[in-house]
Amino acid sequence: DPLYIVGEQIAEALREHGYGKSEAKAEAIELLRSVGIPNPEKRYNSYPHQLSGGQKQRVAIAIAIALRPKLLVADEPTSALDVSTQTQIIELLNSLTREYGTSLLLITHDIGVAYDASDRMIVMYGGRVMEAGKTEEVVSAPAHPYTQYLLYSVPMGGSSIKIWSGNVRTTMRSGNGISNKGCPFYGKCASPAKKCSYEPPGKVIVGKEGREVYCWKITEEEVLMAGGRGI
Repeated sequence: DPLYIVGEQIAEALREHGYGKSEAKAEAIELLRSVGIPNPEKRYNSYPHQLSGGQKQRVAIAIAIALRPKLLVADEPTSALDVSTQTQIIELLNSLTREYGTSLLLITHDIGVAYDASDRMIVMYGGRVMEAGKTEEVVSAPAHPYTQYLLYSVPMGGSSIKIWSGNVRTTMRSGNGISNKGCPFYGKCASPAKKCSYEPPGKVIVGKEGREVYCWKITEEEVLMAGGRGI
């Protein structure tokens, strides 16, 4: 909130959960210190417009972890930040979740950020899961065409970015809401099966770790043989 000093925005949640005024302020200052805000005693009285983008994100993280939640949901926490600041924020989130024993649910469009911040990855398209499994496995040997395209879109030194033809499928609606007809990635897939257009793909369980792939054309053998393209 641009109208309130950042320290007060942290302390407010603490007071609502039983902290006294001075105790809440002291804890808020300590939280600012823990997220890497320099001179936290002074920054406690700063307004949001007086902070950089990275500092604002650190304050938001301080507010989020103030009550030591078991689960922290971070929705695009790095999307408006430069690359170096993105790295710092991801490292901070990883450090704090380890320190407090908090699980992190990270929502991002950037598969590189997801790779750096997660142990398990769920790749979604059109509101549906395309592939899910251990992050290292998904990135090193992507099975679903959409996951493969995501990885090919990441610039790599000495290689060109592949561009596929096709159209982004518009959401189909029925009288009862969103239709489940077919695979949402059908219109962009390079080699779809005929039934991909009208029947939602089933789940293929791959390997001992229970990796999931939702594609009619994928078999366990194909996934295990996939070379993939790592980050």
